[in-house]
Formats: sequence, C-alpha cells, structure tokens
Amino acid sequence: MAARAARFPALARSSTLWLIAAAVLLGAGPALAQTMDTTLLTPNDTVRAVVRDGNTIYIGGAFTRVGVPSGGGAALSVATGALARATAIVRGSVYAALPDGAGGWYIGGEFSAVGERPRANLAHVLADGSVADWSPGTDRAVFALTSRGSVIFAGGAFTRIGGESRNRLAALDAASGSVLGWNPNADSHVYALAVSGDRVYAGGRFTSVGGAVRGRLAALDAASGSAAPWDPQADDVVSALAVGDGVVYAAGSFSRIGRESRSGLAALDAVTGDATAWNPHPDAAVLALALSGDVVYAGGYFANIGLAARPFLAALSVGSGWATPWNPAPDASVIALAADGGAVYAGGYFTWIGGRARQCLAALDSAAGTATPWDPEADGVIHAVTAHAGAVYAGGDCDFIGTPPREHLAALDATTGALLPWNPGANRPVDALAVSGGRVYAGGEFTFIGGRFRAHIAALDATCDTAIAWAPNADSVVHVLLPAGNRVYAGGEFTGIGARGRRYLAALDAASGYAMDWDPRAGGPVDALALSGGLLYAGGRFAAIGRAPRSHIAALDTSQGIATTWYADVNGPVRTLAVSGGTVYLGGDFTAVGGRPRSRLAAVDVALGNPAAWSPEADSSVNALVLKEGVAYLGGRFSRVAGQTRRALGAVSAATGAATAWDPSADGPVLALEVGGGRVYAGGLFRRVCGRDRANLASLGSDVPLPPVTVTGLARVAPQPAGARAWIRFSLARPQLVTLSVYDLQGRRVATLIDHAPRPAGAQEVEASTAGWPPGFYFCRLEADGARLAQKMVVVK
Repeated sequence: MAARAARFPALARSSTLWLIAAAVLLGAGPALAQTMDTTLLTPNDTVRAVVRDGNTIYIGGAFTRVGVPSGGGAALSVATGALARATAIVRGSVYAALPDGAGGWYIGGEFSAVGERPRANLAHVLADGSVADWSPGTDRAVFALTSRGSVIFAGGAFTRIGGESRNRLAALDAASGSVLGWNPNADSHVYALAVSGDRVYAGGRFTSVGGAVRGRLAALDAASGSAAPWDPQADDVVSALAVGDGVVYAAGSFSRIGRESRSGLAALDAVTGDATAWNPHPDAAVLALALSGDVVYAGGYFANIGLAARPFLAALSVGSGWATPWNPAPDASVIALAADGGAVYAGGYFTWIGGRARQCLAALDSAAGTATPWDPEADGVIHAVTAHAGAVYAGGDCDFIGTPPREHLAALDATTGALLPWNPGANRPVDALAVSGGRVYAGGEFTFIGGRFRAHIAALDATCDTAIAWAPNADSVVHVLLPAGNRVYAGGEFTGIGARGRRYLAALDAASGYAMDWDPRAGGPVDALALSGGLLYAGGRFAAIGRAPRSHIAALDTSQGIATTWYADVNGPVRTLAVSGGTVYLGGDFTAVGGRPRSRLAAVDVALGNPAAWSPEADSSVNALVLKEGVAYLGGRFSRVAGQTRRALGAVSAATGAATAWDPSADGPVLALEVGGGRVYAGGLFRRVCGRDRANLASLGSDVPLPPVTVTGLARVAPQPAGARAWIRFSLARPQLVTLSVYDLQGRRVATLIDHAPRPAGAQEVEASTAGWPPGFYFCRLEADGARLAQKMVVVK
C-alpha cells in the first residue's frame, strides 16, 4: 500500500476521503455494546471447531484443559488442585507469592493488571479472589517477597516503587502499600529474600547494598536497611535462600561462598557468615530451596548432588548434606519449591515427576517421593510456589493453572457455561465437528479418540463419550465434516479414507464408514462444504474437482460427484461457505471472483456462478462465515471489514454488505463460528474480546441491528487505479430511479452509465469501460432520491 500511495499521491488522499464518506453513508453509528457470557468456561489453547446441539456446546481444538483462566498466578486447593476460589486473572507473570495471613496473597512479578484492575508488578489478592486497593506499583519486575510483622519487603529489578526511588529493594506497609523509609539501595538485581529476627537476608546479583560492599548476599537491618557485618562474599549469583536454626542456606550459581569452595549450595553460619562443613556439592546451579524439619529440598539444573544421582531435585540431610533416598526424578529443571505437611510442591519446566506425568507443577509425597493425585497442570513454566492454610499459590509464565483436563474435545452447558462430564479425549488436535443422530463426528490430526484408535476421523457417542464402531480411518487430516442423511461428507488433506482411495473429498456411509462410489477427485485440499438444492458446494485449495477445472470452489452433483457447469473462478483459497436462497457466500484468502475484485469475501449467484455486487472487503483472511436472519457473521484474521475497523470478528448485512454495529473485537484470530440460541460462539486463538479477558472461546449476543441506510450509499470504485474497466458499487435503501455518471476534473461528463433508470434495493455493481478515456482523475456521481454523492477514481493506461 505504501508503494501504491507513493506512485499515486492523490489516490492516498482519495482513499482517506472514502473512509470518511463510508462512515456517514453507511451509517454504522457508535459501536454496539456487546453482551458477553462471562460464565462460559475457557479452553487453555486454540479452539478450531464449535457446534451447538440443543443446550450443549461442543468444542474441538488444540486445548488440553477447560476451566477458569488464571493468568500468571492462582490459588489452588491442596485437596484437589483446582482453583481454590474465584480468581482474578493476572495479566503477565508471577515470580513471588506471600500469604497475607487472612487467606489472601501478596504477589509480585512482571504483570500489568490483576482482574480488571491495573497493577504494575505488585498486587494484593484477597481471600475471596478480589483485588485489594493495595497498589504500590514498580517500574520493573519483582522477584522476591517476604514479611516481618506489618511490613512487606520486596526485591527485584525495579528502581521505582510506589512513586518513590528505590533500587531493587523496598519495604511497604502491608495495609496501605505506602513505601517506607527503608532503603538499602542495591546496585543490581535481588532474586531472594528471607527474614530472621531483625535481619532481612537478600541474595542476587548485586555487589553493593545497605551502604557496604557485599558480594551477592547480605544481611540487612530490618529497621534501618544498613548492611550488618555478616559478609559471606559469594562469587556469583545467589538465587534462593532458606533460614534454619543458626544457619542460612544459600543456593545459586556460585563456586565460592563463606570463604570456602562451595558449588551452587552452601550452609552459612548465621553469626559469622562462614560456610559450615555441610557440602552437598551439586554439579550445576541450584535455583530453589525449601527447609522442612531435618531435610533441605533443593531444585535446579543439577544431575548429581549429595553424593548421589538426583536429576533436578533432591532431599538433603541437614546433618550430613548427603542425599536421602527420596528421588522424584523430574525430566527437567525444578525452579520453585514449598514444603507443607506431608507434601513437597515443585514447579518448573518438567513434564514428568515422581513417576507420573505432571505439567510444570506437582505435589510429591515427602516420604516416598512419588507424585500425589494432585494435578493442577499449568500451561507454562512455574516460577513460584507457596503453601499456606490449605491453599497453594502457584505463579509463572502461564494462562491456565488448576483447570480440569479435556484433551482436544469438550462439551459445555449453554445455559450455565459449566463443563459437562462428556470427555472422549483425543491424542492430537480436533479441526472439525458435526452433530447428527446422537453422534458427534470429529475430524482432525488425531489417531486415538474416545478410547479407540481412529485415524483423523471418528464418530463419538454423544452420551457416553466413547468412539462407536464407525471407523473410516483417513490417511491424513480431516478439516471439514457434513452429515447428510445416510452420508457423511468429509474434506481435508487425505488421499485415502473409508478403505478406498479418495483424494481430499469423500462421501462416507453413515452406517458402515466405508467410502461410497461418489468420487469427485479433488486436485487439492478441501476446507469448506455446504449443501443446498441437491448440490454439494466445496471450497478449498484445488484447481480441479469433479472431473473439471474449477478454481477453489465448485458445485458437485450429489449422485456422481461430477462438477456442474456452475463456475465462480476464485483466485485464492476458499475457507468457509454458506448458502442462502439464490446466493452462495464465501470467505477465504482470495482477491478476485469471476475476474472481479473481491477481497476475501464474496457472494455468487447459484445459477451461473456470477459474482453478485455484495462485496464487504476484508483486509485479511476470513476463516468463518455464518448467516442468520439477514446478517453474515464473520471470523478471521482481518482488522477491517466493509470499510470499518473490525478486529477478527464482525457482522455485515447479507443484502448490502454494509457493516453492522456488532463489534466484539478479538485480539487474535477467530477460526470457528456458531450461531444459535441468540448467541454467537467464536473459537480461535485470542486472549481478549470486547475489551475483557476472554481466551480462545467466547459467547456473544447476536442481537445485531442492520445498518440504517437512509440515503444512497456510494462505495469506492474497484480496482484502483483502474485499467481497461472498473466496477462502481453502490447500495440503495429501497427501489428508486438512479442516474450514475462519470466526469473529468474539468466537470465534463465522459460517460453515463445509468440514465434515470429504476434500480432495486440492495447492493449494486455497474461496469464502466474506460476505453478512450485519457489517464487521470475522474469523479463518479450518483443521483437518486434528490441526493448527489461523488467518489474519485483514477484511470491508468
């Protein structure tokens, strides 16, 4: 677009004028306030398919959990691992959590909001899940929190907190959040804090703190902030601290500390700062510590520690420093630990620990080292774990913690938004869903679903979530399914399905699952299907189908699979189809239909395949299109539709193509739409809809007033600049007499395209031949019902 504007500078100005005119002429008005169902539970990853059957919403995709999103941190039940209470979503990462003693938590990290309240890296979440007014705010990340009485100590990378200058360390009033005078002024990051008596121990990357030279570890006076004489002098980063009886345990990546050689882990005398004889000698960095009774739990990058092979996690004797028999053996690093009662809570990068699959977060039996049934499954790395009074707070680089498992398939109650027991489970993502006759048909990347081996396509019992005997077994991904009587049409990327060779499209017997004789032999993947008037319309990425050349879309005879004479000629992939009356609506990645410019959206006559005047124009992919009561609901990757800003979701008039006021605005792509029960269900890969947190699945009100067009609307001329011909588009609110003319810049009429002739209501398109016109700028003028509207056009030769 930039190059185009540089070549035709006046054209850029003309486009701007049209955008202003369109807002007036099409009368979209202020954005309609959207109603979003906040009770609907949320999947933790992409939703690729949505279908509603009665009061049940079925979803398929790449997700593995469905529940209440937590954001970067959440309080979890120690009994079940589920969210302990209503959760205020943390928009960002949590690196530290501290119980407030009343069932709530102080949290620190790198986040911008908690719930709907802005919070810069520090927040206080109350016992009921609400966010307190407490809001000191920092300019950079908070890595550590601890407390002493009514004072909260914070350490991190910040240089300002609560509007005050504080370098990496600060003290805050636990009630008000006001910054106290305590100001040790560390010269680099603080990663760990611990309190004992009147001392605050700080570990990190600094070399100066509390007014003294201190190498990465210091003891600070809790009242004045000045450094105590205690000075172990670590030669590299200190990442974790724990205080025992007369001993300070320090962990990190150092090789010398307390005037002794100690690799990554040491016990320091609390009086002298000298290293004790205790020396587990890990072979790599230690990042987390938890002290419980006579055991020090250590997590990190090591493979050997305490004279034993203990990958990433170990329990060490307080007396000897040797590893105990306890050996959960995670498959990747542990970077957060907490010990509480008979359990040790671990967070990190692992996917296997204590003999069980556990995603980044686990509870381990403190005696046996085996993973307990507690399984919140975080969808990102866990950096902080704190246990207190029957709850565990876990935080990290996450969006979901403590949500129920649902592997790529789930069912939700349309009234309550609750998760239903139906849980077939698939081993890979589900791309397509359809419901018919008590069956839920699924297509996608999976090879195992509903407890049985099923390659890329399956039929599931809608009541007991198991796969039925129907097993066509495709050799590659199925993208679209359409049940119809005794058939199930399937499209995708396969070349074999139903025990027969079928390229990209097949009709399967609904009883046996075998491929029927019907065989269109598509020349490329089929991504969209629609059935109407005895014809199957297929869209996709093919150049031939039904034994005829057909570019990206075709109408196929349902008896033999032969392409009819209907020929729309689309120049790019068709990803979605809908048929209404005498019109086929299509969306995708194309820019022309039947030789006419059509940007990602078009309507085609069912009789001949000629493009209709309907042309809302999207600026990027349209993945989903659903028609309902005169409205075309759209989902995709676009940011503009019909001349209006519409991010990933929009709705236009099915008659005129004008944008409606419906404007939910999603911050990521929408891949699937379903309309039913007065709601629009949108699935995709987004995090916010309607300006609110809503991940991957949204239920929105479908009450969409059609745009009021009180006068004639004149849209832009296409293409621009025009060559040998152009199309001039306009819409009429009602049937009326129209005159459409073209003038040059001197005001001379060069063509009369419509001369006071009757035209019907709706979208119109008139072809203009520019033969004999000199290159340059022209004006199109539309006269109707006493109004005159003009639009610029550019002609080049």
